[in-house]
Amino acid sequence: MEDRQFIFEARAKILWGESPDAVLAFLRDQGQDEKSARELLARFARERIAAIRDSAVRRLVIGALLMLVPVFWYLLIFARTSNLLFVPDTKPFAYAIVVGLIGLGIFANGLVAYFRPSSQKGDLSHRLD
Repeated sequence: MEDRQFIFEARAKILWGESPDAVLAFLRDQGQDEKSARELLARFARERIAAIRDSAVRRLVIGALLMLVPVFWYLLIFARTSNLLFVPDTKPFAYAIVVGLIGLGIFANGLVAYFRPSSQKGDLSHRLD
């Protein structure tokens, strides 16, 4: 293995969700002493948490925007009718509500990921786009 290539592999293993114990064993197998292996592992874990939080912020923004769709739809119809107690056309408004509920789910997922990044398991590659 190329000199220092194992560091990139260990980082990738952490980002892919492999257990820290397995990555620590991998680093030891590559000739790293205990202290430097643990330091590398801690740095990679911080990188993983930062990546999860970045993805969570995107989900929070997207979820919030989607939750506003039914509100804006209602306000748009209200501006046309000037009647606060009107009932909008049900089918388009129902679609807007569904979009808002999907946004609520994305927003809730983003909240959990932001405040509990350690609860996010598995590969991060699909969450970083």
